[in-house]
Amino acid sequence: MCNIMMLRLKLIPACLGTFFFLSVCNTINAQNILPEIPYETKDVSSIRAELDKQPSFTAFKDNLGLIGTTVGSKPTSTNSDATFQLSVMQRLSDSKMLWNSHFFFQFTMSCFLNVFEPSFPLHDMSINPGFGLNKYLFKDGKYVGQGYVMLEHESNGFDSIQSRSWNKLSVAATIQMTRNWELHAKGWIPIVDGRYSQDIVRYMGLFTVASNFSTNNKRVNLSMMFTPTYRSRPGVNSKFELNYRVLRKKPVYAIMQYYNGYGENLLEYNMYKSRLRFGFAFKPKDFNRY
Repeated sequence: MCNIMMLRLKLIPACLGTFFFLSVCNTINAQNILPEIPYETKDVSSIRAELDKQPSFTAFKDNLGLIGTTVGSKPTSTNSDATFQLSVMQRLSDSKMLWNSHFFFQFTMSCFLNVFEPSFPLHDMSINPGFGLNKYLFKDGKYVGQGYVMLEHESNGFDSIQSRSWNKLSVAATIQMTRNWELHAKGWIPIVDGRYSQDIVRYMGLFTVASNFSTNNKRVNLSMMFTPTYRSRPGVNSKFELNYRVLRKKPVYAIMQYYNGYGENLLEYNMYKSRLRFGFAFKPKDFNRY
């Protein structure tokens, strides 16, 4: 009973930290007003011109803060944690480059904190910058998605045997298949330079596929992501999210997330995780990236 009471008391500063982080994310995503109707016209060049007029600094992936614990075990201070992700993108040009695309730079940072232990120690982090070429996708005069080619680096900034590092040449696309369904696919050519992460591809895979189902009013979303892997035998890392938009005009969501598999964080990429987390996220206003 005493341990349970201590865990509840430690939950208070963890929640306050989450609130502070999400406040910062809200500032970054302040310009992300959801469009009332999709762009649709016979003149796609006019759509590109309108998209180029939008803020050049915006969200890339989800900006989120989550608190959770291991599935199948009694919650304790050692098997429960918090994760935060900050992801931004800077468009570097208008859509007048190769094949009507534009250059961009993105920076994504994820942190895993043992917030229920004294002093909130940092367990692991991921620093993921990337530079690439992004293209707006159209079908029958309708803006239906985005695709990009990107050279990215990912490491955890630790030294010695805790160092993890690799690079990827990635190709990805997100397409609105129907009014309710969105499909995402991403593949990469790995360039592993980390001495202590030479087998990381076996646990992180070579590609990922994801889909997102949303209700007609875009208030409720269910997303699923699968990354096939091959260690001693074929496997798959999976992530499921149930999102509920809490603000009508802005992409602010309450999230329930379940992760199952390997590679959730860099430090323990070769350790199996099964985690259930809850929190809030600020999503990109147009299409999801994973």
